[in-house]
Formats: sequence, C-alpha cells, structure tokens
Amino acid sequence: MTNPRADLQGVLQDVLEKLYKPRNRAALAKLTAIYRRAEDGYFESWNVERISTARKRPQPGELHLASLFGASPNAADYLFEPYLDTEGRYAYKQTVVGLLKDLAGISDQFADDGRILRIKHGLEGALVDINNIAQAKGETKVWDDRNVNRLF
Repeated sequence: MTNPRADLQGVLQDVLEKLYKPRNRAALAKLTAIYRRAEDGYFESWNVERISTARKRPQPGELHLASLFGASPNAADYLFEPYLDTEGRYAYKQTVVGLLKDLAGISDQFADDGRILRIKHGLEGALVDINNIAQAKGETKVWDDRNVNRLF
C-alpha cells in the first residue's frame, strides 16, 4: 500500500487475503468481487449533476456515512438526497440484496475471526436504513418488496 501506482485490484486482494484468511483462491476472488460491487453499486447509483448542484461544488472526494458531530449517531446521510434519490435507493437496495446472497455462499470459506459476519450485519443495517427512508418518503417501489424472492 506504499506504492500509489499499484494495481487497485491487487492491493485489495492482498489486504482481504491478510484480514479474511480465505481457505482457497476462489473464495478470495468472490470476496474481492463483493467488495468491488458494494462500492461500485453505491457510486453508480449517484446522480453527479444533482450532487454538484445541491452542494454547489463538485462531487465529494470525501464522504461521511453520517454526521460526525453530536451526542448520538446521526441519520445515514449517504442514503439521502442529494446522493441517492428514489431510483438510486432502489438500485442500491438491489445491489445490497445481491451482495448478501453472494456473501452467504462463501461465509464458511474464511478463518476471519467474525469479519464476514460483521459485513453481513452491516449490509443488513443498510437495508433497514434504505427501507426506513423509503417508507418515510412514501417510496413504495423501494420498500415494498413483498413480491420479491425472500432474502431471509
């Protein structure tokens, strides 16, 4: 990680291999893909023009998931406008559901001291936040997935 010209995919795989201790190369490849899809799925759900207009400056290079100030945890700012609108929340939710399914398929392939379980809990928390925001905003398309194949 001291080489800024290093291949991002290679650096990510090296870090994940060290932290998650995969039992085989296939599991490492799947976990690496999950990490990449998680980030790409979020940022691909953005509308850069809307963010630039709302913030009156180019899209952020630094993003806080919630406010860092206050006596208690703040709302999940990264799931609200201007970052994600209804369509963005819907698209990101589909990504998160897919990530959870893929993660379930490899969860026993690591000697990771509970890290995979913590990823699962984080993704589940993101789904709850997305659904709560969508329900509060009346975004039925996003939160009402009773006709979708069950995840849990």
